[in-house]
Amino acid sequence: MSAKTTCLLIEPVYKAGDPPPAGYLQWHAWARTQIKAGLRQKRRSCGYWHFPSEVCEHDPKEARL
Repeated sequence: MSAKTTCLLIEPVYKAGDPPPAGYLQWHAWARTQIKAGLRQKRRSCGYWHFPSEVCEHDPKEARL
């Protein structure tokens, strides 16, 4: 006997400029929306790449905001 399993992932609708979500899969759905809206990641002073709406926790100046 063979059992079939179906997994449903329901993602919220994101808009350009929304703050990033906490989850890994949700972040990728959010990033796709940002790219479709024309936003691109930029290298910050910490050396990591971030979208403009992301707060860089690696840079002490931005972490205080």
